[in-house]
Amino acid sequence: MLRFQDVTVFSGVAGVFNITVWQSASVRSSFVRDVLSRSFSVIGLLVISVAVIVWFGVGLGLRPLLDLEQAIAKRTPSELEPIRRAVPVEAQGLVRTLNQLLDRVSRRISSKDEFISNAAHQLRNPMAGVLALAEAVQSAPNAKAATARSTELVFAARERRGYCRLW
Repeated sequence: MLRFQDVTVFSGVAGVFNITVWQSASVRSSFVRDVLSRSFSVIGLLVISVAVIVWFGVGLGLRPLLDLEQAIAKRTPSELEPIRRAVPVEAQGLVRTLNQLLDRVSRRISSKDEFISNAAHQLRNPMAGVLALAEAVQSAPNAKAATARSTELVFAARERRGYCRLW
């Protein structure tokens, strides 16, 4: 039961008016259940809709990054060229840093290859002289010439060993 009291003037008559509304508890409970079930249904539908939108939105938003990841994963260890592909603005700094790293690694490998090439050349030059002397010992016409040439060979080898230690 609901009771409402109000002081009112109606057609020249003033007084306290009581308005009483009767309603059974089962009707009220049914109304509350109906309002709650509709509210929870709408809220549940909204949550599911937002979850689906976020799921697809994140999937679409991350697709360029996943493509970039796959492209990097397919590279061989010898592929040190910069990454040249469209990436989202958020990942451009990361790709720029990765490209700088690839450039430094490539330059370091080139320096190492040049050093090894120079070292091999420097080792071959002294060894060529020692090899020539060793062949001269083998082709010596007599024992005296072979002994003289072998002495030169030992001297040259000792001299070359000192030369190789300098660098």
